[in-house]
Amino acid sequence: DGNSDGGLCPVIIRIIRDGAVSITKLPYQMRTKGNSDVTILSSIAQPGTVRSDTELADVPLGAVGVSVPFQFVIPTQWGVKSGMYSEQLSAVLIDDTGLIRDTARVNFSVNIPSTVSLRIVGAVGSDRLGGANVDLGDLSNISDTRSPVFGARILSTAPYSVSLSSDNSGFLIQENGEDRIPYRLYFKSQQVNLAGSNIFQELSHTNATGDYFPLVVLVPAVVANAGRYKDRVTMTITAQ
Repeated sequence: DGNSDGGLCPVIIRIIRDGAVSITKLPYQMRTKGNSDVTILSSIAQPGTVRSDTELADVPLGAVGVSVPFQFVIPTQWGVKSGMYSEQLSAVLIDDTGLIRDTARVNFSVNIPSTVSLRIVGAVGSDRLGGANVDLGDLSNISDTRSPVFGARILSTAPYSVSLSSDNSGFLIQENGEDRIPYRLYFKSQQVNLAGSNIFQELSHTNATGDYFPLVVLVPAVVANAGRYKDRVTMTITAQ
């Protein structure tokens, strides 16, 4: 029916969102031949458009048919919450008279895992193990010495926890010596207990730019033997 070209049947494929299950909180795109974006309609009653209708002018009659590629594309980006997402779509085949000739239902399921990323920003250089270096310069014997401005930028698809630990329990240790200089580390404006356990909880996933937390190292006025002093602090981010 509707065929006027010796065995070739012009048809339209239209993608409809069933509405029973929605993936609306997770951005995605539907694409077809030529990498063209396809508009997904909310119901079969919604009129088609140039963007929603994939036109096929030369579909052969009979059981041979023709293959039409569609691609379900989800941008991989931060800002998405972890979890299982589902979407139910229908591909509707419409002939050149506007009659629905067939419908195929497609279910999509996507699992976004709980994952985190940590970047130390503002610190200059790195050590041989890839850690950021914070140089306090010369320590003062009359006033506190503060670190340059630096911080942690954290990206996470889930709520997460932050813990910090010190190799030397909150002391700067003299290289090739035994002298120790106490110091304080502040995270989120709170002093970190470097001699014990500490966990900072964040109750939600981050947006696309992540969470930024300033870090401050403070060494009280000190009189000590000359030399270079150091400690290593490890920051661990755990997705919940």
